Amino acid sequence: MEDFSFWASISLSIQNMLLAIQCLGLGSVVFTDIYPEKLKKILNVPDPLKVICLLPIGFPAESPSRDCVEHWMTLFIPTVTILER
Repeated sequence: MEDFSFWASISLSIQNMLLAIQCLGLGSVVFTDIYPEKLKKILNVPDPLKVICLLPIGFPAESPSRDCVEHWMTLFIPTVTILER
């Protein structure tokens, strides 16, 4: 059984790939409900490599509105409070 740090590293790597994809003006989505052994065979992935998820990349059909972006920014970018001693 893999430990927590394995899955944490995978998750962080995928998140960084999604950010890079967006910076390039592209879009993507993470598929985790897959059949890894079947995909490994179809894609000729050699051992000991594993198929963890699919991350298709393409041009988005539409861009998010500025209101949508600002909404998500308020949720995920914390407000910094400076405390004086």
